[in-house]
Amino acid sequence: MMDLVGAGYDQFTKDERTAVEAAYPRGADFAEHLLQALYDGLEHRPEVTQGTGLADVMADKNPHFHRRNFCCLMRSSPWACEECVNN
Repeated sequence: MMDLVGAGYDQFTKDERTAVEAAYPRGADFAEHLLQALYDGLEHRPEVTQGTGLADVMADKNPHFHRRNFCCLMRSSPWACEECVNN
């Protein structure tokens, strides 16, 4: 995640960061290009983003995307409904 969001950025020396950038240049608008590429790969299957940071990508790129709520999913699952019937 250091290369994407800077997690642990300060744990690497400037020389180490420069070496990584030289080996893997990011180019102009790297973040926007990567976010668009992620979205393009997820657009047809948004349900796989549940509980991941990829749901953020979907929400950013698609104003009609609605995150599924894990609590609601559990409460409305067939297991929960069966439990209500059996109790």
